[in-house]
Amino acid sequence: MLQIFFVFAIFTLSMETANSADAYPVSGAWALVQPSSPQLQVRACKTFDRLGLERVTGDAIGGGELIVFNGPKRHDFGGYADDVTPNISTRRLSDKRYEIVDRWTSDGEGGVSPGPKRRRYTLTVLGPDAIEIKEGRYNPARYVRCGSPHGNTAEGNKAAVSGSTKVELPPSIAVSIEDARQLCGFKSIPPGAVRSIDLNGDGINDYIIDYGAMGCRGFCGSAGCLHELWVSKDADFVRSLSENMHGVERIEPRESGNDVIVAMHGSSCGRVGSNICRFRLHWDKSKLTRQQITK
Repeated sequence: MLQIFFVFAIFTLSMETANSADAYPVSGAWALVQPSSPQLQVRACKTFDRLGLERVTGDAIGGGELIVFNGPKRHDFGGYADDVTPNISTRRLSDKRYEIVDRWTSDGEGGVSPGPKRRRYTLTVLGPDAIEIKEGRYNPARYVRCGSPHGNTAEGNKAAVSGSTKVELPPSIAVSIEDARQLCGFKSIPPGAVRSIDLNGDGINDYIIDYGAMGCRGFCGSAGCLHELWVSKDADFVRSLSENMHGVERIEPRESGNDVIVAMHGSSCGRVGSNICRFRLHWDKSKLTRQQITK
């Protein structure tokens, strides 16, 4: 009996040691990306920098949400309520994706019985300064690291993509490009891969992204390479177009904003694929229109 108890004690100790040794795949403070209100993530990070972990609260960060991974504990500020959840286990699912189980105490709200629970979620490392968390039935949420150019820029709506070519980008666009960088492996944004020009006539420069110019050959095919157009809306930027095309041929100024002339695969206008079709992309107020150029 003593021998069985001794073996059980060793097994229990080993399990506790394994769990305590499990570290989160990231550490530090991370602010929720809210495309419609980018100033909130900046404010959350600046508040954390000023107050630190011991004094920061959800009320203090003022409307944003913040997660701090500190040793074996996750600290949440903002959102429904401030909370601290100790880690139970962390399991690697793939190179950048992890299943995490934390210990959570329910207050009985939302139809959940009160008492200790297990919070299970997946955490995906999108890059050195961006993560995505998927919990239960909720949509994935993206976070940027505080202290990175994504998290606290001086203006509150710009982010830097590191590399030999420095390009200042809004956070939502920078996170999208960081996703591509993880897949393609480029270290910097080559000249010409990102163009900034006012497209919708609101006086704010918008963005044209050419992933082929970044060397993302996996984003290219017989229809050309992936291009994205991001336009300003409600203090942030939205992706108004994401399609493969042979390229942007020219920009044509209008009285307000600019039109984009693009070359696309022949199938886009009912032709044989090798017969290129040309379109004029035009913003009519907030709506993107596409007009085929026949001449």
